[in-house]
Amino acid sequence: MTRSLILLPLLLAGFHCPPFLTTAGAAAHSDIRIAVLALRGEEAALQSWQATADYLNRKIPSQQFRIVPYDFTAIVPAARQHAYHFVITNPSIYIELEELCGASRIATLRRQVAGQSQTRFGGVIFCRSERTDLQTLTDLKNRRFMAAGENSLGGWRMAWYELKAAGIEPAEHFAQLRFGGSHDAVVAAVAQGAVDAGTVRTGILEDLAATGVIRLTDFRILQPRQHEGFDLLHSTDLYPEWPIAVLPQTDASLAQQVTIALLEMADNDPAAQAAASVGWTIPQDYTRLHELFKALRLGPYRDYGSFTFAAVLRQYGWALLGATAAIVVLLLYTAFVLRLNGRLRRTPTLSWPRPTSSSRRPSFNCSNRKSWPPSASWRLALPTKSTIRRVLCSAISAPWPAMPNASSATSTMSMSAAGSCPKPWPSPVRLSEKNSRLPNCWRICPN
Repeated sequence: MTRSLILLPLLLAGFHCPPFLTTAGAAAHSDIRIAVLALRGEEAALQSWQATADYLNRKIPSQQFRIVPYDFTAIVPAARQHAYHFVITNPSIYIELEELCGASRIATLRRQVAGQSQTRFGGVIFCRSERTDLQTLTDLKNRRFMAAGENSLGGWRMAWYELKAAGIEPAEHFAQLRFGGSHDAVVAAVAQGAVDAGTVRTGILEDLAATGVIRLTDFRILQPRQHEGFDLLHSTDLYPEWPIAVLPQTDASLAQQVTIALLEMADNDPAAQAAASVGWTIPQDYTRLHELFKALRLGPYRDYGSFTFAAVLRQYGWALLGATAAIVVLLLYTAFVLRLNGRLRRTPTLSWPRPTSSSRRPSFNCSNRKSWPPSASWRLALPTKSTIRRVLCSAISAPWPAMPNASSATSTMSMSAAGSCPKPWPSPVRLSEKNSRLPNCWRICPN
């Protein structure tokens, strides 16, 4: 009773818990982390994307959004550890997160490049304008080449895909392959003649020319392309811009609220201006990036097209396990049957003597074949032909009844001696069904 009185006030107090102890209060102070790929360091990433977190905090006041910068090497392992809920990254890393962690895109960035709003970008392969010996991609064999970074999509991988399609393997055909670390460094190296050619993402040359750093007439584009609605210089196919993706552990209703808020972002919003964009649009199709990754064997497609034991186990592990179990069962059953046969061979059995030519079984020609032929055991027990003759001769020692259509001279049979056989009838005997003692299909004393 005393214990109940002590618990009663505590239960009543539970209906008046402070807000910070309730579920709603916990949701209001939940920390929603947005990972961002830091191309130029953490400070530059925070300057570009902190305004986006502030925008979401205003649109969704029940949550607290925070920007968490990651470099190229840490962003994928952090996703495997569920370290963040959303991620803003380049398409290359998104493809890896999609395949390895189950990330799904919810919007695509509308980037502001050289005064144009674009949801696609590509790569530019260029050299100095006076290099008349470089006209096509095949002329880059045995030349010095520079790219922005090994993991850069627009600054290397797009150009690598085009070079591979042209029959150039960079590791084999380039005299030197260098990575400048930034797009500006690549442009400077080509302008100074430190390398013969280089590649950067679209819009870099236009931006540097707009600020007076370079002149576009000093460079020539190798393998220039033309795409409708895209006026920037480019040498490769176009691929979708940076996406924002949601991780599987994120609540679906929260992901829906974030998607709606980003799509409603105005072109002149401070968050869009800080990110050098004009807001967000519906998610684009990233299927072509999967084809690029397969061709270059990057990310989740490193072993694509190659035969490895680990890949076989991942693809056909359960089938191989079932086949192995079936083979083991078959081998065990075979061993059991062989052992059983061996025991049967060693077990003594009753054998019947084979009949000789002089003691052959009688020949039957019965019309009643309902139970014919007899079983094997019965056939082994049949008497010999001579035994049957003696039995029959004894049975017919008495006078026979009158035969239909037979003369009186032949109607009665006499036995010559005990155990001897009567003389053969001149024609087959047909006994009446009523007085017949033997089956009508047996011939008596064929000799």
